[in-house]
Amino acid sequence: MGRAPRACAFCKAPLPSELGPAARYCSRAHRQRAYEARQDAAIARLQRRIRALERQLASFERIIENAADHDDHCARVIADALLVETEAAFAMRRAAGANPRPEG
Repeated sequence: MGRAPRACAFCKAPLPSELGPAARYCSRAHRQRAYEARQDAAIARLQRRIRALERQLASFERIIENAADHDDHCARVIADALLVETEAAFAMRRAAGANPRPEG
């Protein structure tokens, strides 16, 4: 059995033999287009994930508001828990040097 001719990873056209064994694309332009397509796909995945997280956050916010509306003690517990989590997040950012506070 013979080997199938190598094809461009972008357009699927046969690769010219003079390109060498490591070539994956028939031209620099197709290499660039393939890179751009991968970047676009990555961005689209992140956008879908952000939308899903936004829906999840909205759901959690409704649950918290509903719980807080029905029980004053619960509202205080939720507020305290949010304060602790917020302070912990800022402490982690400061420790990582992401957002150092100005001194003075």
